[in-house]
Amino acid sequence: MGIGGLALAASIAAITISITLAAFINKRVGGIINSLVFYDLGKIAAASLIMGVIAAATHRFAGSILGDNTLLKQILNLSLTGLVGMLVYAVLTLILGVKEAKIALDIIRDRFKRV
Repeated sequence: MGIGGLALAASIAAITISITLAAFINKRVGGIINSLVFYDLGKIAAASLIMGVIAAATHRFAGSILGDNTLLKQILNLSLTGLVGMLVYAVLTLILGVKEAKIALDIIRDRFKRV
């Protein structure tokens, strides 16, 4: 699997550690993990899946136009793909009503109001 296998293994390890720590915290504090957490997690997972599909399509489309024969073209492709992915994820989490996305947007708005 090469590099892809390393990334997959790191992702699986991070997910396993997150679930284990959440279970320990829930057991110690009690009642932190409830149905609302899983509902929000489902919304975040849906937004992530859609973002991944759109980012992959953007990467392929930009790659077909730009090509990948120079480092600059690769950087442009990666930058465009990352920007599109971030925007799609932000919009989707706001549309789906993820509370943390609204909080993040409010923080960003407050920062720009001060400037």
